[in-house]
Amino acid sequence: MGTELNTALDETLGYMVYVPEANHTYAFTGPMNGGNFTALTTHGGEGYNLVPNPYPSAIDWGASSGWTKTNVNNAVYIWPSGGSNYASYVDGVANNGGSQFIPAGQAFFVKTSGDSPELMMTNTVRVHSDQAFFKATETMSDVLRIHATANGKTDEAVVRFTNQATAMADGCCDAWKMAGSEMAPQLSTSSADNEQLSINSLPYDAEVYTVPVQYSLSNDTETTLNFSGIESFDAATTINLHDLKTGKTTNLRQQQTYSFNYLQSDPMHRFNLLFGGSLSTEELPVSEFKAWVSDNTLLISSQELTGKKAQVHIYNSAGQILLNKQITLQNMNQIPLQIRGMVLIRIIANDEVRTIKAVLMN
Repeated sequence: MGTELNTALDETLGYMVYVPEANHTYAFTGPMNGGNFTALTTHGGEGYNLVPNPYPSAIDWGASSGWTKTNVNNAVYIWPSGGSNYASYVDGVANNGGSQFIPAGQAFFVKTSGDSPELMMTNTVRVHSDQAFFKATETMSDVLRIHATANGKTDEAVVRFTNQATAMADGCCDAWKMAGSEMAPQLSTSSADNEQLSINSLPYDAEVYTVPVQYSLSNDTETTLNFSGIESFDAATTINLHDLKTGKTTNLRQQQTYSFNYLQSDPMHRFNLLFGGSLSTEELPVSEFKAWVSDNTLLISSQELTGKKAQVHIYNSAGQILLNKQITLQNMNQIPLQIRGMVLIRIIANDEVRTIKAVLMN
């Protein structure tokens, strides 16, 4: 239900304005805010709260002081003017043109993580400039961007690596996926605990990662995925896209664009991103012994170890062992996995160890 134009607004709340005409000017009267400010936040449902920038200036969500965020996650979400999907920002990384700077008069969403949340700010978070503060400018290592284009609209998902993250959804450095316009593509990736993320931060604690990619659209049409940021990874890191519907695997270092015909009957989990190689803060030895997960199958490539014995251990997120199996290595081993959820796979062969974290959607 809408609000009458002559109704006094509560400055502790954020508001969304529907403008039926192509051009319209609204006037807001009253004293300007300054000093300390507390936004009204509650915890319930999915935890999202629309809160305001109450000041007549931009504010810096990444300011080193001036914020009190109690049971409030570190991501911020803004609906951009003329956009078709939410822009998000967390821990130095943004998608869909988001930024740590929130313009004057701009309402934004935060996601609470527990009861009795509190979001307070002081004048310290304010910034003064004639710049339009809705633009990301970060230059970081190990950040992969995926742009989906369909129906003349776009969405963006980000996968990045940082020592501060875990494979689970983290309030400190992940941004959740918020649904956008009905006719726009909806793109996200899954965390190890099956949360859908617009910005997915992963740790440097595995040599191979399988990251599920979720995609949906309200009509059947061709979709194009564009990948950028490949150059931000170590040259020894392999980055591949596996299409679970067609079985095709694309080397994203050689081809950064992938087009496909989308059908509404397609499963949301249509793709896997496969990261391997030097995903570590320490230099890894060169070896042809590789392992990865694709389409709920564990694949082991081991030409140099053909005929050797290997031990395969699979654990669930609680640390319980789900599989303990010895195999004889061939040039390519395929082990179907009738398991669902986040798993840790450890393969030991000839004093070499490979560790994989993956989310199985069987």
